[in-house]
Amino acid sequence: MKKSFLVMLIVVTIVALSGKNSNAQNINLDSVSVDSVVSITMNSATVLLHVKGMTDIGFYTVSYGVSPNYNSYQTTPTLLMPVNDTVISVVIPGLSPVTNYSYRGKILPGAASGVSPIGTFTTGSCLFSPTVSPSGTNNLCSGNSIVLTASPSVGSTFQWNKNGIIILGATNSTYLANTSGVYTCNVTNGGCTSTTSGTTVNVNSVPSVLINPSSSVICAGASVILTASGSNTYQWDNGAITDSITVSPNSTTTYTVTGSNGGCVGTQTVTVTVSGAITIIVNPLSATICAGENLTIVASGTATNYNWSNGATTNSINVAPSSTTTYTVTASNIGCTATVSSIVNVNQNVNLAGVANADICLGSSTQFNVTGASNFSWVPTTGLNDPNIGNPIANPSATTVYVVTGSNGSCSESATVVLTVNNIPVVDSAKYSSGSEILALYGSFPGNISSININGNIYVPYFSNGIKALFHNISNLIDGNIIIITTVSTECFTWYTFTTTSITEGSATSICIKQNEQINLFDLTGRKIKTIYSPRDFMQSEIFEVKSLFNDLPFGCYFWSSTKTTQKFLK
Repeated sequence: MKKSFLVMLIVVTIVALSGKNSNAQNINLDSVSVDSVVSITMNSATVLLHVKGMTDIGFYTVSYGVSPNYNSYQTTPTLLMPVNDTVISVVIPGLSPVTNYSYRGKILPGAASGVSPIGTFTTGSCLFSPTVSPSGTNNLCSGNSIVLTASPSVGSTFQWNKNGIIILGATNSTYLANTSGVYTCNVTNGGCTSTTSGTTVNVNSVPSVLINPSSSVICAGASVILTASGSNTYQWDNGAITDSITVSPNSTTTYTVTGSNGGCVGTQTVTVTVSGAITIIVNPLSATICAGENLTIVASGTATNYNWSNGATTNSINVAPSSTTTYTVTASNIGCTATVSSIVNVNQNVNLAGVANADICLGSSTQFNVTGASNFSWVPTTGLNDPNIGNPIANPSATTVYVVTGSNGSCSESATVVLTVNNIPVVDSAKYSSGSEILALYGSFPGNISSININGNIYVPYFSNGIKALFHNISNLIDGNIIIITTVSTECFTWYTFTTTSITEGSATSICIKQNEQINLFDLTGRKIKTIYSPRDFMQSEIFEVKSLFNDLPFGCYFWSSTKTTQKFLK
């Protein structure tokens, strides 16, 4: 029964140990000390624990650790019965060679407790020096591994560690490392365990090298920048060691770059395709059109794409500019471009005005007045004083059909002008009956006779067929009277002297006329060119010099007539 109580007391005392201060005053114990540390080996040491005056039960143990820590570990607490003076041998196992340790002897609380002063000791060295090969720092690329070998191998056992943590199952002399870390090996030989120096393994990723652009097409003579990424350093096959290079190959070329990260390398290639220069032909390069007209401009050559300045993307465009315009096309083919321009000149349209047919009498002239163009051309040129103007004077000898063409640059318009030349009426003979007062004229009368003028009196034919005209009520027609004849459609006229004898030119230079008498002057064609009146200040019986009234006329042959007489004179 007493034995059972003791066992229960021991259990309770051990449980309560965790709450005790290791520096507490001795209870039922005179002293606890360490006489010495003996049998120090590579992996263990024996502590001689000296206990005095222990009057009750307790538990002895030794706490220890790598200096200066003495309380990291402790030996197994062992029951100690009351004792007056005793030395107990306590073995500390599992120590590392050549290591300085601190320790303290303890009587753990039972009924008695106490501690010894802190002491130190240094373990001895193993009789061997373990190593790992390869040593130092080793760089690997991801996906690769390195074999670490610990020695001595004969008679040894092994335990590998990574970053100070045991690698479970790694108990061979070799270890295949494929992750980054510091590797050591605990080598036990002849009862001594020694840890190797650390071997560093760095596992670097293999760079995934990219090149931008991944492919390129350039024109001959052009250049492109190639930029590598995804690595720390770069080496191009053209010798460059930068991430970017500028290349301008003469022909299609493949470039290779090698990227490196801590000895791990990756490569990438890019092909730069060199395209031939673009050939482009634009037709027409220059053209002139009239306002409102269309023009098709066509681009051809080695291009596959076209972009015009007016937004079109076809190889040909149809344009109708209102003013002179330049059209530019940019042609391209796999990266190569060429630009050509075409200029379209626009001339304003011609709109001829003032185009009108005309009639003249034979020997007369008229002036045209055509406008609406910059330049003119008349065909035929017969009877024209200048066929290259818009207002030439025309006096052809026969009816003529003219074509007038007006132009502004390349723009033109033509029109037809008919100039009718009417013949002068001709009287071959005349017959007069004073009894019946009928006058008959015979000859050629184009358009028929519309009227005759005899001494200022107008007579209309009661019959006219182009070769014969009859008039009545003609009184007092005497030899020497001038008959002025006018045709119907042409208004051309002539004169006829009713006489059987010829009139001598210039023979009649003076006549007797009345005061304020009207005198008409005609040219040889019978056209009236002037009308005058005789002075009022002379007597009716005086001789008036008619010729002196026409001094302002040019030299020539003229007819004059009055109510009294008709004469011909030569100036």
